[in-house]
Amino acid sequence: FSSQKEVPKCLDRLAKVIRAQRPDIVFLSEINLECAPCPVNQVRYLAEKCRMHAWAFGENYSFGLPFYRISSGNAVLSRFALEPLTVLQLEHGGPFYSPMGNRRALFVTVDIDQQPLLLGSLRNDSFDLGRNADQVRQLLAFIGKRPALLGGDFNAPPQSKAMQLWKKSERFAARWHGPKTFPADKPDRCIDYVLAPKAWRLVEH
Repeated sequence: FSSQKEVPKCLDRLAKVIRAQRPDIVFLSEINLECAPCPVNQVRYLAEKCRMHAWAFGENYSFGLPFYRISSGNAVLSRFALEPLTVLQLEHGGPFYSPMGNRRALFVTVDIDQQPLLLGSLRNDSFDLGRNADQVRQLLAFIGKRPALLGGDFNAPPQSKAMQLWKKSERFAARWHGPKTFPADKPDRCIDYVLAPKAWRLVEH
């Protein structure tokens, strides 16, 4: 509910951080496509500021009226062409009267060196680690044996059952005990990750 003047300033700060890393692919969570109090398409704004020509958005939840609502979810920015695949409804979704508890995962595909790669932008359950683990099982079943690059807010610490399911699947290369990422002002735990195909080698984190 920040002002229409303040939101672009915040997005400009985010874009500056992203551009400094010179990324090929960016995963975003909890980003607004539509927000009536400040009608800025945050995904398109960042894509243009970061000069990333391809982007995709998958809604996690929306509430309000058609002409006055908030639509928030996951997104992918890319320097490569993207092929939309699906927005996967995750287990334990919130009821219609409590939309902010809902969780969905955005999946798109991209060709890297003429090889198809699945990209997933995630934000898993943040209220119950048992439900989070159920969502991991669902995601692993959906991904199957396809090479996948996943990023986002996994909402689970490294020692949790949810993260151990990712690790024990032996399908991913990752820094499983990464830097502390939450809360943003004084981070004291790691709940955000990037998981790459097992054949990839992590150079820097």
